This record gives sequence, C-alpha cells and structure tokens, in this order.
Amino acid sequence: MMNKLSSMQKLLLILLPLLSFLSTQAQEQPVLVIDPQGHSARVRDVVFTADRKRLISVSEDKTLRIWNTSTGDLVATLRSSIGEGPIGKLNAAALSSDDRLLAIGGYSSNNEIRIIDLQTRKQVSALKGHQNVITDLAFSPNGQYLISGSGDKTAKIWPLANLSTNSSPTAQLTLEGHSAAVYNLAVAPDGRQVATASLDGTIRLWQISADWGSARLTKVMDDHQDRVLSVAFSPDGKYIASGGYDGRIILWDAEGKLDLVIEDLHGQIYHVSFSPDSQKIVGITNRGQVGLYELPLAFKTGEFTEHDNTVTAGAFAKQDKNDLRSVIATAGGEAYDIYVWNANTRQVITHMTGKGKSNWSVARGKGLQIAIGQTNESAKENRKGPLEKTFDFATLTFHPEKPNSPEFTRVETNFQGKALKRKKDEAYVLQIGSTAQIQNNPDTDRILRCYTYTPKGQIVVGSGASLKLYDQAGQMIREYIGHADEVWAVSVSEDGKYLYSASGDQTVKVWNLQTAENLATLFIAADNEWVCWTPQGYYAASAGGEKYIGWQINKGLQQLAEFYPVNTFRKQFFHPELVKRTLQTGSFENAFAQYQPTQPEQLVAEPEITNTLPPQIEWLFPTAIDNETSNKTIKIQARVTSDSKIKQVKLLVNGRTYSSRGIKPSSKSTDHYRLLEYEVELVHRSNRLQVFAKNIHAATTSDERVVHYLPPATAKYTEVEEGEFPDELPFDVADFEVDYIEKPNLYLLSIGVSQFKNSEYNLTYADADAKAVARMYQQQRGRLYNHIYTKELLNEQATQQNILKQFKWLEEQATPSDMVVIFIATHGINLEGEFFILPHDGESYDLKRSGVNWSHFAEVIGNLPSKVLLFVDACNSGQLGANVAKRDNTEALRTMASDEYGVVIMSASTGVESSFEHPDWGHGAFTLALLEGLEKGEADFKKDFIVYLRELDLFVADKVQELTQGKQHPTTQKPSTISQLPVVQLAE
Repeated sequence: MMNKLSSMQKLLLILLPLLSFLSTQAQEQPVLVIDPQGHSARVRDVVFTADRKRLISVSEDKTLRIWNTSTGDLVATLRSSIGEGPIGKLNAAALSSDDRLLAIGGYSSNNEIRIIDLQTRKQVSALKGHQNVITDLAFSPNGQYLISGSGDKTAKIWPLANLSTNSSPTAQLTLEGHSAAVYNLAVAPDGRQVATASLDGTIRLWQISADWGSARLTKVMDDHQDRVLSVAFSPDGKYIASGGYDGRIILWDAEGKLDLVIEDLHGQIYHVSFSPDSQKIVGITNRGQVGLYELPLAFKTGEFTEHDNTVTAGAFAKQDKNDLRSVIATAGGEAYDIYVWNANTRQVITHMTGKGKSNWSVARGKGLQIAIGQTNESAKENRKGPLEKTFDFATLTFHPEKPNSPEFTRVETNFQGKALKRKKDEAYVLQIGSTAQIQNNPDTDRILRCYTYTPKGQIVVGSGASLKLYDQAGQMIREYIGHADEVWAVSVSEDGKYLYSASGDQTVKVWNLQTAENLATLFIAADNEWVCWTPQGYYAASAGGEKYIGWQINKGLQQLAEFYPVNTFRKQFFHPELVKRTLQTGSFENAFAQYQPTQPEQLVAEPEITNTLPPQIEWLFPTAIDNETSNKTIKIQARVTSDSKIKQVKLLVNGRTYSSRGIKPSSKSTDHYRLLEYEVELVHRSNRLQVFAKNIHAATTSDERVVHYLPPATAKYTEVEEGEFPDELPFDVADFEVDYIEKPNLYLLSIGVSQFKNSEYNLTYADADAKAVARMYQQQRGRLYNHIYTKELLNEQATQQNILKQFKWLEEQATPSDMVVIFIATHGINLEGEFFILPHDGESYDLKRSGVNWSHFAEVIGNLPSKVLLFVDACNSGQLGANVAKRDNTEALRTMASDEYGVVIMSASTGVESSFEHPDWGHGAFTLALLEGLEKGEADFKKDFIVYLRELDLFVADKVQELTQGKQHPTTQKPSTISQLPVVQLAE
C-alpha cells in the first residue's frame, strides 16, 4: 500500500518517545542466529499482497520474510520473540484486504497473535487469549475482524477496527466443539461463514452474524478418515475444499454436502486452495506433489514439479484485470524455497530462495579436516549424498573443490564384531549386534537418521530431533544440544576427541565428544561464503560470510525483535585465532585463558552486547516504508541517539552517501544525540533512503524509506517498484534496480599494469584486460548510459600519482545520477593488515610510500554520491607463476563492500588465491569471463538483453573455475543497501 506524504503524519511523532521507552524496558538477552537471506526451515504459510508485488512467508525458522515477486529479491525480514526449542516458530500469516495489517502467530510464550502495520513494519498489537499454539489465521473480507485457530481446540474472533484506540482487544467470540487442535480455517467470500478444520478428523461449518458477534454451527463434515490439515472456500462461494492425512481432497458444496473426492495424490494433503476465478483447485502433499485440477469435474490438468521434497504452503494471488494469468506461490523442498508460477502453464515466474543449504553428509579427514555434502541423492541413512567441499578447522580454510573421497571417512558401523544397523521396517530402532538395541522416542527423538561407532566403541546416533551418545548396552551417556533441525550425518575424528554433525538447519557443528561442549558452528552458503563461530559469539569468516549470522534481541510482547548483523560488533567478536584455539584445545574456557592475555584490549568470556549497541535511528519523516510525491525534492527527518559517543552519521540514497551539503545543522545535536534534516533531490523514480550511524562501539544502518517520484505531468500515478517500469505488467519486468528519470552518465576508470618499473613484477595481460573492459563499456553509449567518460591508465601511465589524480577526477565529476565503474588489474599486496594496489612505480618492500593504500582508496570512492561498481583483479601471480608477496584480500573486500562505503565489488579471486592469466586465453581468467559474459552476452540468462550483477556473478564464478580447473574462485560483495544492479545492455 502506497503512502501519500502528508503533514498529518507528523502527529505520529508524539508517540516516538513512548516507543523508545518501551524498547528499553523490554530488552532481553541477545541470541546469536543464522540469517541465510532466506528460510532455513519449513515455510508454514505464504500470502500475496493485493497488488501481487510482494509475497510474505513465515517459517519454522522463526522469521517472517517479505519478497519482491518480480525479482525474487528479499525485501525485508521481521522477527518476533524467540526462545529455546520451538518458541518463536511461526505457523500462520494473514493480511487484511487493504494490505495494512499483517497478523502472525505460532509457538510463543504467551500464545499471542502479533499484529503488524505493514506500512511501517512495526508491531501495533498483541492479542492474548489462546491457551496453546496458534495454528492458522484469517481476516474477514472487510478487514475488521481476525479469526484464529489454536492447539487449544478453539477458534477465536477478534475485533480490529479500533486498534488506534484499543491496541489490545480481547476475543469477542470463541468457537468451541472440536476434540483436537483446530489446525486450519477459512472465511467465506461474503464473510458470513467460517470453516474450521481439526486434527479430530472433522470440519465444522459456522454461520456468522453480520457483526461477527455470534456464530451458529450448521454442519459437521466428517467424511475424512484421518486428521484434516487444510480447508478453503472458493472465491465464488460455491465450494469448500479440504485435505488431510488420509491423502484425499474432498470437494463440498457451500452447505457442507460432499460433492466429489480426489484420490490420485500420494501422501498427506498439506494444503488446498482455489484459483481466483474458482475454476481450478490445487493440492500439495508431504511428498512434494503439487496437483492441479479443473472444476467442476476435478479433471487433473497436471502437476508442478519444481519442488524436490515436501511442499508445506501455497497461496493464489488475487486476479489482476490487466493480467489473466492465474498466479500461485508454493513453498517447500530441501532448500525451503518458494516458487511463484503460472497455474495455467505451470511455468515458473519467480524463484525465491536463500543462500543456505541443508548439510546431508559429513566425513572426517586428517587432523581437524572435514568434508561435507550439500546434495541429497539417497534415502539411505549414513550416506545421503556425495562429499563436495572441505573445511579445515585447524586453519579455518575452506576449499570448494570436490575432495578426494578415500582421504575421508564417514562412519564406522562395526566394532569388535558388533554391527550397527537400523532394524528392518523400524524407523526408531537401531540394532547393536544381535544382543542390544537403541530405541528412539518418536516424540522427542523422532526418526533415526545416522549413526557411528567412536574409536572406544560408544555409539553416536543422530535423529530428527536429537543427537546422543550411547554405550553398547543401548544406554544413553550424554546428549549434544544445539541443532534446530534433523541431524542427517555424523562422523567422529580419528583420535576420538571430536564429533562432527551435519544438519538440515544448514549448519555443521563440532563437539567435544567427551564433554558435549559445542566448540564451533560452521555455515557454508550456496555462494561458498562461510562463517564459523563459537557459542559465545566469537567468529571467523570469509569476505562475504559475516552477513549470514547476527544477534537478535527480543523486545517483549508488544514489539518485534531487533536484529544486528554480526559485523555490527566486529571489533568485539571478530577473533579467528580464538576460534582456532577453541577447536584445537577442545574447550573454549582453556582457549580463552590462553588467548586473552595476548590481546591489547580486555576480552570477556561471555561478552554482553547490550552494553555496546550501535546508535538507535528513528525516522521522523517519512514514517511509512513506501511513499509517493510529485515534488522533485523531499525533506526528510531522522533522529539518532546513542549511549556512547556518536562518531559518524550520514544519509544514504540508493546505497550511496548523500552530499553533506544538504544537511541542516541542529542546535540540539550533542555527542549522544543527532537530529538529521535533509532536503533530498529525487533523481530516480524510486529512491531508497537510509541513515548510517556509528558510535565508538558499533555501526548500524536504518531500515529504508522508499520515495517514488511522480512527475507532475503524469496524469495518474503508477507505482514503480524496483524492477518495474510504469507501462509494464506485474512479473513481465526486468529487475532494474536503479530506475533513473534520465539515463545516467558513466565515468569509467580502467587501470592495467603489465610493465612495472621493477620488471620482476611484470605481468602479461593486465594492460590488455584494462583496454578490453574500456572498449566493452564504450559500446554502452546510448544504451544503458547517456554519455560515457573514460580514463585509461596503462603500464607507465599508472603511477601512484596518476592513479590518485584520477580518483580526484571521479570525486569532482560524479553526481548522484551517475554511475562509476573502476577496473583494476595489477598486483595486490597485504602488508601488516593493510592492503595495497601496486602501481607501475611501486615497490613491494616500500609499499607505504610507493603503493596505493586501499583504505585511502576506499575513503574516496566510498564517499562518491554515485553508484560504484569496482572490478578488482589485484592478486595476480602472472602466468601461473610465483607470488610477489602475501595477497590476502579478504579484509580489503569486506571493508569496501560494507554499508559505510557502499561499493559493489567483483574480485577475481578470494582470500590468498592467485589470479591467473595464460597465453591460450589472451587475458586473465577473470577478464576473459567478464568479456564473454558482458560483451558476448553469455551472462544474459533471462534473455532480456540486460545483464544484471546477479547474472554476471553466477556466470563469472562458473567460467573462472572452469578455466583454472578450480584453482581460482571469484567473489562478488555488495552492501546490504544496494539491491540488483544492471551492468550492461546488449544490442537487440
């Protein structure tokens, strides 16, 4: 829903001090959680906004995520309070017809339903009254009432029309009669009937009064033969559909009389729903089937087959009069991903997925090396799929290449003549030889998934909900607590000190086998970025790995939780050496005792992040997330407060620093308080505004405010989302993130040094690489860009002085409406933690005087007002030759791509890797891949004649690994403030 900017919104400022007070009063102990930029557990519900441009999903991973249905991008993640075990898992979401109110519920300490204002993404109410878990939610058609289902066997009706005056309404009606949990419910399109589906095997049909104050039971539908999991009304009001454990979809008339039964799907029916025109019905199952049927005869038209495992949620979008496609979203599979697809053709429109992957296999190697597999190919326990990647916990190094399998051992299933084997036709029993067995509890352990002997003959068993150690008599010795999903694989180190466990929660954990201490947790993303951390929060990570974990701070019953990416507290928690020592000693306590005295600053074993929080940022104007205006400028206002001294505050517009000339000084500003007032020129159709603030402890970036500029000449406003143009229909769009009002100018600086003053450093193709990239971008004149201004520095031209001079040129010329592209091909050298670019006249032994310091470089381009795309091939080792110095570029990439600097970086290699060039290629491997992807258009996977950053990243990564036989791995890093970015436009 779009917000019209109005002075009336300023009335909301009165409430801000109260909200701040509530925040500090409700603060709880922080919890370290993974954030794979998508779901990491089953998606339980999905719902479209009325305009079909956003999809909301809730999950057992305890998050609510909002997605852009055109691009598949994650727009926002919201979190309610979480706790141990299931506390915080979300089962249900419902959206009011005006898209204003979002209701969510699941497992919580108070069994509450949280109501969120979707315009501000702030919680406005908590509804208390149920005595058990919330299972389902639905709004009345007019949006004034909410109905909820619960494990307490009831459904309740809540009045929401007067939330502005009564933020905690009580239920005005309770529907009782079921003998088991009300698992699902539905509201008829006229708002006069409600259907409740229960685990007691029945559906109850209720007649609702006009004021929703009373209800009369009109029918008990008991034709299902087992628990009922789903119920739905057809939009035309003629039918009711239901499905459940008996594997049948039953179609009923509006009075609850059985019409027909569909029985050709296999497995339990998790969800049924009707298309907006009431002509189709879809049923989804726990075996991954998604069946489509034409009404009224329920003729099967086909199945949607993209999901590779259990499908758990589905929803049709509302019909669009300008788009006759029947659009549906379904969620499930091993990656817990979401597909938006055309129900008429079963063609995928958008695929929404995170960067996490379930870990199906793990095997020990030498020392602290392990191999893991993230592919499920088998139903067998202990061998779900191939070993695909390796990680060495002793050195904290990751290798994405497929390992030599004989060097790794998965499990040992024989010990002194006693074989371990799952009992035939028994999912819960492990046989130990012929004399003993281990019996899983179906409720607390669930299905037995993997097992192995330790070197001493003890037995490790991984299951659906537990990880335990047993003796040979089948008696439990100890439990290893920490995984949030099924444990699919286990392996024990050769010396018997360590237990490795791989889980569907997308992590691999390392345990001290004898004490059950969780020493470290490893997350490896689909993009091969990684992060490894101790339970205390100390961590190590690849250049882009930090974004995958963070600290959640619960804020109590009346507010959503806060989330801080782990790099917010990087100064406090980034201690790779402490992580290594924890793993090497097998004890965090012992490792900390060794490590702490070596540090210049005092560390604590149990750090308290609530004492080192970053500044708090409050938007005073605009308050809504999405806004529109016909003015060419907008005055924004934000307040920054901090317990510690504020070091920096700046406004970001589309991810880039906005000129400080626009700031209006405030006489009220202090070391702990800043009032920002900017008048921002709107140079794009959609303008994303954020505030960056840093104190002496940490830095943070605010949530965004999007301002859509409506030129006065436009007769009627058409919302322009990221990825859309006004004359295009939903879903048939390019994901064009920067929708300029006029084509931008491009400023290109291309630097390539093959010939150095010291010929020992010479390369072969760096200068040719720079020339080729400049040539390729010149072809963009009149396509993606208006004017193109190019500076080339090749060989002897690329002196330290000339490079710094051209940075000054960019600083003087680039404006917010422009694009800056920088290409660098030379040596990159790490000296005592500082990264340097080697110019033509540079010397590796005198870098501080003769090199180009990366930190100075970052300061200049990080403060350019334009968007900046940086291609870096600065770890060159020549023609597969020797290195000139240490090359680790991890910290350099991490710094430049932070929100503070806001630069999008594509680097030729990762960490300490070399970048290769070869005569057969005529270029460096990285540049050759760039040229084939951009100039030849091979990276245009969508075939829309635009190559976007995401497409280029995928193409270059695969191509470079192919060229170098897996020896070089490019990486792309971008700040969280920048979404998809067009790189080139191809000739049609």
